[in-house]
Amino acid sequence: MAPSFSLIPEEGGFCLKILFLQDHRQAGGAARAANRYAAVLGALGCQVARVVGDESISAQEVRVTGKPPRGWPRILEMLLGRKAKNRLRQRRVAEGWLDFLFRMRPDLVWVHNLHGGAKWGWSEAMVATVPKALPVLWTLHDMWPLGRGRAFFGEKNLAEEFPRSPAAQEYLRRPSLVLTSPSRWLQEQVRTVHPGKCVHLPYVLDVDLFCPAGRATRRAELGLRPGDLFFLAAAENLADPRKRVSLLLSAWRKARAAFPGRRALLGLLGRNAPANGGEDCRALGLVTDDHAMASFYAAADLFLHVAEAESFGQVLEESQACGTPVMTALAGGTPETFLEGITGWGLAEPVVGCLDTRLSTVLARPDHLASMRQPARELMLSRHGGGQFANRWNELIREIRDEATG
Repeated sequence: MAPSFSLIPEEGGFCLKILFLQDHRQAGGAARAANRYAAVLGALGCQVARVVGDESISAQEVRVTGKPPRGWPRILEMLLGRKAKNRLRQRRVAEGWLDFLFRMRPDLVWVHNLHGGAKWGWSEAMVATVPKALPVLWTLHDMWPLGRGRAFFGEKNLAEEFPRSPAAQEYLRRPSLVLTSPSRWLQEQVRTVHPGKCVHLPYVLDVDLFCPAGRATRRAELGLRPGDLFFLAAAENLADPRKRVSLLLSAWRKARAAFPGRRALLGLLGRNAPANGGEDCRALGLVTDDHAMASFYAAADLFLHVAEAESFGQVLEESQACGTPVMTALAGGTPETFLEGITGWGLAEPVVGCLDTRLSTVLARPDHLASMRQPARELMLSRHGGGQFANRWNELIREIRDEATG
């Protein structure tokens, strides 16, 4: 199955047939990032088909596995040759997967987080069945493809973890494999151990959608009055201990106690919000629509992000695009997302004592937050405006095309 790249310079892009492999339709940051990649590539003239593990949402997407017990058997068991009651059924599934690849004849396969779909039987084994003539991109939304089954681990462990990782094993099968990273931090980590190519490919951020519009309307809906402060934190699953929401709440209560007369609200976007936030902390539920998400960012005076591990932190850029400064733990790629003291603050030691001190400073000087709104917006316009992603994508595809065609 030879690739069939076709360059169309008049349109400023490549007309490609791209197959996305992603485990989730929209749950989590990796799914949101993959969906945006797919959307912008469609706008550039590419044909994008997505194989989504949890469910299909349009005729262009293909359901390969269903949630047990209905649907196709577990692809992981089938591809790894594990014992099963019906091997004939499994062989038919394998044949069906390969037949789909040959019928679609994609120019490129782009992999986005298969580990989250383990309950449906997804794994890197799906990538191993892709014919070697096809170029494969694998985006590192976290460190899981570089290790052995964990989304994040210590940077010092990378040399030990990487040789047996999914990405390393796939590179042994196809040296043309290209890894991409949204953060330069993770790219540099990979380059210390990976003999192949790892390129920096920024996440897509629509600065027309994520913008300061809707601020007044959303604040009115939240019952905020002029002069009230609204702080916001968000995670797909707020109960995930890596997000350290309990630390944030402890710091918030201490900072609020120091300023009892200041009207301020902490909003928590996501599922499983804790019930012990207090009367000035409100659970806002899980929001998956980007327009609604943007209005919450715009309504906030400060976005708080204290996760212990983060490959990049696209929520930090989304917030700043809406004109809202950020306060974040300096973990992984987060320092790349903001300008210290200009569009936000970094926490070198995100412990309660450090965080509540920073929050108290902000509560004492709310005018400082207002002065950071315009610089935050301008920073994101400089990074994501003017078709910058399209230019970077075309450069990457040109390199892959040249290597594939000799």
